[in-house]
Amino acid sequence: AAPFRQIVARHDRTALVTGVQTMDAVVDRAFADFRRVAGYLALFASVALLLAAVGLYGALAYHVSQQPHEIGVRLALGAGRASILGMVVGRGGVLVTAGLVAGLAAAHPATRLVGALLFETAPLAPAPYAGAVAALGLVAGVACLLPALRAVRVDPAVVLRSE
Repeated sequence: AAPFRQIVARHDRTALVTGVQTMDAVVDRAFADFRRVAGYLALFASVALLLAAVGLYGALAYHVSQQPHEIGVRLALGAGRASILGMVVGRGGVLVTAGLVAGLAAAHPATRLVGALLFETAPLAPAPYAGAVAALGLVAGVACLLPALRAVRVDPAVVLRSE
């Protein structure tokens, strides 16, 4: 600010120079509310992703825990562990696909509600949708894989003796 004050003083000694700020400070102050809202949205989106993963994991873990006899019989009759893994992951894939279709269908009208918050992004730009689908797909894949690995470790002899 000192060099700026000196330049102004050379031209007009009576001019008062106060409140000198960098443009970065002005821009930061202008976007402070937007950044706060974006931070809250990111936090809520992270919590929603975590809840989706926990819910999917819980549903598939329950499904696997309810069918040890069926899994054991399949393994005893010669089904490969890969087919059991595919069966459980496929069930999770059906749940994830249904959720993604419903979510994408609900996202279209919701863009009108959050359109004012979007900065340099078209409301129906494919990149955010693809990113959301990829992130949820990755998290859902891990959530499906854990119960599937537990199903593969079922010992058919123990399960068949238990009934």
